[in-house]
Amino acid sequence: MKPFLSILEEQNQKHSDMNRQVSKRRQEKKYWEERADGTFCSVGVKSVPEEMSKLANDLFNFVVKRFLERYYGDIEALKNKKILDAGCGIGYNILFFEEFSNHTYAADISEKMVNTAKKQLNRTELCVGDAASLPFASEKFDITLCKATLQHILDDKEADNAISELCRVTKKEGLMIIADEVKCVPYRLRPSHSNYIKYRAISHYVDSLSRWCSMQEIDYQREFAALRYLYYLVHRSFDLNSKIVKFFELLLPKSFIPGVVIIAKKIN
Repeated sequence: MKPFLSILEEQNQKHSDMNRQVSKRRQEKKYWEERADGTFCSVGVKSVPEEMSKLANDLFNFVVKRFLERYYGDIEALKNKKILDAGCGIGYNILFFEEFSNHTYAADISEKMVNTAKKQLNRTELCVGDAASLPFASEKFDITLCKATLQHILDDKEADNAISELCRVTKKEGLMIIADEVKCVPYRLRPSHSNYIKYRAISHYVDSLSRWCSMQEIDYQREFAALRYLYYLVHRSFDLNSKIVKFFELLLPKSFIPGVVIIAKKIN
């Protein structure tokens, strides 16, 4: 049996750790509250030019739409799918998916971000909510998006909690789509909010997902990287057909994967 003082020290340490986590999340929330601005498509406006930020968001939408068209056979299949954007910011990405689905939902930790998003969204159900504690019923959504959100949760345990929440609210046979910048990128623009970014390895995301649910990862990393570079080069000036993408994939070294898009199908 442990001595009483030892038990007391352990409990004090747990409380101290919990208080640190709460304090970190409050700081993160305050930081993003100060950056809610409806005149921009991205909250990262102070780190990169707005046009580049918009291009990055458009790229994500383009890549995910391309994948979903192939996965479901027809983009029309999304009409009755429930889609959640966890960590929606001012709503730029979920606005894109309003075009395809009649059932879109979004949550963000910042009330100001949510209020700004309300001004540009048409029918999305919005709420204030932490990705690490989503205010939704279990197995509610067919597709769960989480773009550039986990990288801004600095505490690994809280980030892991957020991934567990994505698993919880996603239906069986549903899709979870996570996009972040990753550790392996050999170059990077250092944004002004770099103190609020934590870069993790791709394996971290996959391992965490596997801990919280049975899932089947859909390998999309190299195609995503190829699409990203090609998209920046041509900026949609022609259709990126599969042969061009495949050829570019072969030329692309693994170390040049500039971000992660994990697409996982929840088995149970």
